[in-house]
Amino acid sequence: MRKYSLVAILLIFISVSCKKQKDSPALLFISPTTNHYDGFISEVLRFDISGSSNTALANFKVTVKEGNSFSQTVFDTTLSTPKYNSSFEYKIPSNAQGSNILLTFILTDDQGNQTKMGKTLSVFLTIKNPEESTGHEMFSALSTKNDAYNLISRTPLYSVSESESNLHLKDDTEQDPSMNYLLGKRWISPAGLKFVRFNEFDYANATYIDLKNAYEAGNKKDFVDFVSNADIILTRFPDSKPDEGYIAIKVVQVIEQGGADFDRYIFNFKK
Repeated sequence: MRKYSLVAILLIFISVSCKKQKDSPALLFISPTTNHYDGFISEVLRFDISGSSNTALANFKVTVKEGNSFSQTVFDTTLSTPKYNSSFEYKIPSNAQGSNILLTFILTDDQGNQTKMGKTLSVFLTIKNPEESTGHEMFSALSTKNDAYNLISRTPLYSVSESESNLHLKDDTEQDPSMNYLLGKRWISPAGLKFVRFNEFDYANATYIDLKNAYEAGNKKDFVDFVSNADIILTRFPDSKPDEGYIAIKVVQVIEQGGADFDRYIFNFKK
């Protein structure tokens, strides 16, 4: 009799455990993982969503609550698979100055279990304008002068004596077999910055939001070639906090003189 009782208890335990596993809420991951952001009016924020469940998912939606107003659903989609991967973009309203905004991401499985995750936004009253620094030089890699640049310290560097993490910009001129010393007009970033050439960008009047949105929308590359006078090159410091680290570079002049020692770029930048 005792043997049967133990078997019955074991079966009940297994049944409860299975039901608990089956009814476990879905997993939801939102990137960036930061839960609080400082934003500006008209800024576009992008979130990458990844959800999964041991049963089928039924629904994913996003609600927005501005200040003391009622929550509104701004995104709603029906699901039928155990996994969901997507992205969501939210543009901060132009009338949200000084407000606190709550974005709530809600994932529901087919058992009715919900997983919620909130992100809060503090909206600045004014739009931040990037500050400009002018008159910077970077020489050819075939010269005996500074062929790299650090955009944080605003310092020209000689690449062979610096760690790669300091080399935000570097000229990538290579000597060809014919001993041609012409300037290569190609930039790379040993520090890992990506480049977007955007010559239509309004450098003179750009706000920080304009800079961020233009960079995020652009085709990012590990290099920029055919660097020319008046080029606008956008980039961003790697591992920056969300919404930070964006830079706009304006090439003022590309100078090619006899021999490589005086070949150089003159540029300004805003950040």
